[in-house]
Amino acid sequence: MAVSWEELAFKEAKESLKKLDSSQKGLNNHEAKARLDKFGYNELSQEKKLHPLKIFLEQFNNFIIYVLFFAVAVSFFIGEFTDAIVILIILFANALLGFFQNYRAEKSILALKKLTALHSTVIRDGEQVRIPAKEVVPGDILVLSEGDKIPADAKIITSNELVCDESVITGESIPVRKDNKPLTKRLKKEGIALGDVKNCLFSGTTIVNGNGLAVVFATGKDAEFGKIAESLSHVKQESTPLQKKLDSFGRKLSFLVIIVCALIFLLALFKNLDNLSFSSALDNFKLSISLAVAAVPEGLPVIITLALAMGVRSLSKKKALVRVLPSVETLGSTSVICTDKTGTLTKNQMTVKKLYLGGKALKVGGVGYSPKGKVEFVDSKKNSSSFIKENSLFFDVCQFCNSSSLFRQDGKWFVSGDPTEASLLVLNKKISYVPDKKIKKIKEFPFSSSRKMMSVIIKKGKDYFLLVKGAPDLILSNSSHLLEAGKRKKLSHSKDTISTSSEQELRKVIDEFAQQGYRVLGLGYRKLSSKEMKHIEKLHEDDLEKGFTFLGFAGMIDPIREEVPQAIENCRTAGMRVIMITGDYPLTAKAIGEQIGLGSQVVEGSHIDRVSEKKFKEIVANTNIFARVAPDQKMKIIQQLKDDGEVVAMTGDGVNDAPALKRADIGIAMGETGTEVAKQSSDMILVDNSFVNISNAVFEGRRIFDNIEKFINYLLATNLAEVLIILVAVFFAFPFPLIPIQILWINLITDGLPAIALGMDPASKDIMKKKPYKEKKIFSKEMLFAILLIGIIVTFGVLLIYFSNISKVSLEIARTMALTTLVLLEIVILDAVRNRFGQGLFSNPTLLLSLAGAFGAHFLILYTPLSRFFHTVPLTLGQWGSILLVVIPLILGFRLLSFILRFIREKHSERT
Repeated sequence: MAVSWEELAFKEAKESLKKLDSSQKGLNNHEAKARLDKFGYNELSQEKKLHPLKIFLEQFNNFIIYVLFFAVAVSFFIGEFTDAIVILIILFANALLGFFQNYRAEKSILALKKLTALHSTVIRDGEQVRIPAKEVVPGDILVLSEGDKIPADAKIITSNELVCDESVITGESIPVRKDNKPLTKRLKKEGIALGDVKNCLFSGTTIVNGNGLAVVFATGKDAEFGKIAESLSHVKQESTPLQKKLDSFGRKLSFLVIIVCALIFLLALFKNLDNLSFSSALDNFKLSISLAVAAVPEGLPVIITLALAMGVRSLSKKKALVRVLPSVETLGSTSVICTDKTGTLTKNQMTVKKLYLGGKALKVGGVGYSPKGKVEFVDSKKNSSSFIKENSLFFDVCQFCNSSSLFRQDGKWFVSGDPTEASLLVLNKKISYVPDKKIKKIKEFPFSSSRKMMSVIIKKGKDYFLLVKGAPDLILSNSSHLLEAGKRKKLSHSKDTISTSSEQELRKVIDEFAQQGYRVLGLGYRKLSSKEMKHIEKLHEDDLEKGFTFLGFAGMIDPIREEVPQAIENCRTAGMRVIMITGDYPLTAKAIGEQIGLGSQVVEGSHIDRVSEKKFKEIVANTNIFARVAPDQKMKIIQQLKDDGEVVAMTGDGVNDAPALKRADIGIAMGETGTEVAKQSSDMILVDNSFVNISNAVFEGRRIFDNIEKFINYLLATNLAEVLIILVAVFFAFPFPLIPIQILWINLITDGLPAIALGMDPASKDIMKKKPYKEKKIFSKEMLFAILLIGIIVTFGVLLIYFSNISKVSLEIARTMALTTLVLLEIVILDAVRNRFGQGLFSNPTLLLSLAGAFGAHFLILYTPLSRFFHTVPLTLGQWGSILLVVIPLILGFRLLSFILRFIREKHSERT
């Protein structure tokens, strides 16, 4: 690529930097708004807008509807104005209902996108603020840390071991180390590659290590990613897997229905050849087309979207934000939940409760982030002063090898940053440690999951020190000395040495702390030589993080969330297995696991890599606690679970969790502590990190799945009945039991509003006492059997009324009785379908209201002047009695059928 983009980048960055003072206060809000007006939102294209008229007109975009419009036009032409107008009114009413469904679904999806949009941290008016990434403007200072997704092209101001994954831009899979050095002359030539630009960050790329600041110089379409990805804005939104299945099923069913309706048309012509006229042929044609309009389930995918969208809204109220709509379908099938420990099973409110310093274990008082509490043996100011002096480097590590902050607001203490680090600042406050203002932080090597430690270089007096904290076993194994009573001693790594200065004895301390449920941090330091400091810019963490002097341990408690043990028990009852996968120390993981009901068997990540494939499969099948697990090992565990046929939900918050979140069937990111990369890789975000909300999400997923199944069962059973009623009557050469207007009317009042209300059905009482769906299979043999049986029973009931009365009363009365019987039986079907899931008649007020509306509307076309438009007549009490004599036994029959089908569902259904 030519250098032109680069010249522009530095020109813009330079102009922005000129406006920044030395304290880097960033833009003020007024300037930021002005720039937003000037440059526009930081997005590739304007957000999709809903066009109500377009959505309404799309309801008529159907071949069968076009044919019916043609038939209506012919009716107008031959003077049948009343029927034609009524059919048009019903078609428009149906379109309005379809519009309502589509509009709500589209609106919910757009709202979902806004809720889960990318956010960035910037400096405005001297303070760090979190804003939607689309509001980032040129001149904004980005605050960058591991896991952040870069929202715009930016020039690096400061860099602490920044490493960036630029594969989305360059195609190169190896991350690039970044710095704030100006480009050298050798780079200023034609054909420079983006990967060679070390002091710039590009929109869409990801920080995989380190932290720093950068000033934005290009946003939206002007950014490099904007130029590359402009075509992405035109990508059509994917349907969910269930929608695709139903769409495919709908097309096949439509084809079958059209063939049957064509058969009915031809059969009707053949049976009435002697009395055939153009008008009667047109009536036959309109009836066949009306039947096709009513029977073809063209609204199936839309109803599914609406049900999923309503589920998403319900989940958001339970603090679970769904990013990917198909994941709602998968939730109902989840059989294994793989969860992290910190912040999900625990509160992520660390408090240092024990110290190991100078060969002694000390207790620390206090709870939470309030600096109230004393350290054992430190009772007086004099004692405290000597204690701090003797262990000054330990508390220096707590203070300076730390990226968090502690502040007080409205009388309460709060933390910003990692709770583990914050607990060390609280400890320093408790012992009245005052940081030496002369100490200067020179360089930082941020924590990474591969190293399991963080280190900083400080200048203290004339000396330079590398301060380090991290996994206690790793700090120990990399230590050559230890500090005891202010004196530096040789650390023995021999297993035969038994003393406070041996690694073996110190490891016993780690185990003792961990067995009590403490999370243990090891602290150490290393004095740097002048030679090392001369080449410090060229040295990396691997060159320096060794040969430590061990300082001590900090044992901290992260309280278990009170609701977790019961939530795990609920998951077991629901047939779901819970697995804890943590990077923490094995004995700490074991202690937590025992408290929450996961047992005591723990397998370390390192053990996974040493066993055979057969043994590994056995371990995954029987182990619920994995400790010291690396990201690649986490992926391995998840893949094995999936290979075993499990549907896996996985929680994660770090940049290294992103691959595992993508690999799992349901990737769940942590809302409070999750990095942007983790969130963007996930299917769902837990707003408050609580494990209980995973259980709630599965509950909601099952409810939605059941409601979709109810809707499909109801819709197909009623549609089948309508087709069979006409087909049987025509076959036996009877006049049509229903006319086109009546068929369309039934389709409007019984398939419309009640079907939507089904999406609001509450969950059955035993929904979390059943095992997960083995697979996402809507059309089970049991359901197809139910649809067929219900369709035949309804056909029998309607035709019994029709055939038994047609010779006794006028054709209009017989049709009115058949129509009324069908309306009643379709309401009965709805009750029967819901009863299969153990739900009573009064559990859904919205459904009751819609049924009352449907029945009220039917009364209007019987007992008001509207009857002449629908070719109905008022029914007498005797005629109602005849209908009820058929309907009531069928109600009892349906109840018995529901009981049988429910029994089959529980014993031999698709649940395992």
